Formats: sequence, C-alpha cells, structure tokens
Amino acid sequence: MGVSTVNPKNWKPGCLGVIINQYKRICTIQIRKHFPQFSWQSRYYDHIIRNEGVYNKIVQYMRNNPKNWEKDRNNKEDQFITNLFSESAG
Repeated sequence: MGVSTVNPKNWKPGCLGVIINQYKRICTIQIRKHFPQFSWQSRYYDHIIRNEGVYNKIVQYMRNNPKNWEKDRNNKEDQFITNLFSESAG
C-alpha cells in the first residue's frame, strides 16, 4: 500500500513506528473505499516532537504556511485554501 518506507521487520511490537504504520494502513483502507486514488503525500516524513522548542517552530510554521499559499509554486489554480483562510481572518 505504500504506507511506509521502513522495513517493518526491524520494528518491535508496540513501538511508535508500528502504531503509526498501522494507523496509516487502516486509514488508507477506509479512505480508498470512497476515494480509490488516495495516496499519502510523497516524500513526506513523520517527525516526533521531542521538546518545546521544536514544538514552537512547528506551530509557527503551521500558522504562517497558509499565508504563503498564494506565492507557493504548487498553487497552480489558486486553490480553495487561500480563500478559506482569508475569509476566516476577516
């Protein structure tokens, strides 16, 4: 299903990698019942937040990222998210 790029044979039962892998597997199965073409974002890496400094950087990124969507190279058609965030701000 393309859920993980790590060899699960090296994982210990109950470790975080196993839990995330199973969660994504279950989500993939359920979502593909309605959207057969669904796939996870390619070149995406999960990241474990290990301290408050890292957490704060991620929060800042999440707050600022939608503001930059209009300038993003992947925004080919001025997709709905730009309008969604501009409406909620005003």
